[in-house]
Amino acid sequence: MTALYIDLEDQYRYLGWTVGRCSPGRWPDGATALAILESIDGTKRPDDRILAVCVMNEVSGDQCQVHFAADDSRAWSNRNILQGIFAYPFILRGMRRLEARIPADQQKAIIAAIKLGYQIEARLRGSAPDGSDAIVLSMTREECPWIKE
Repeated sequence: MTALYIDLEDQYRYLGWTVGRCSPGRWPDGATALAILESIDGTKRPDDRILAVCVMNEVSGDQCQVHFAADDSRAWSNRNILQGIFAYPFILRGMRRLEARIPADQQKAIIAAIKLGYQIEARLRGSAPDGSDAIVLSMTREECPWIKE
């Protein structure tokens, strides 16, 4: 029986997994990765398969940047996992606002963010890593559909 769980322990492995998926190549100091892992037998092991990673960085008071990277399975995207992912910044870390900047040509990622509850705020011309435009999306604690207070 497989089981999904969220883990913070192996930051080096999890941040490394995002390279080529959503990473700028190297995350700044202080970046925190929450990995969604799949355990084959329900027991946590160091080689459990990574399905997705949520990285939080650029923390400024009660706000931070959020980046998601995932495999193509979508197996990780269920209510329990999403509640855990969003409880971490909003409840455990006391964040008030999350922000995501997604290159404007990555329509699937923008749609996924909107489905998670993010709202489009702006288009930043030339601000994506490759010099193209980026879309700024945000979610406040009050708007988050995944946590209950």
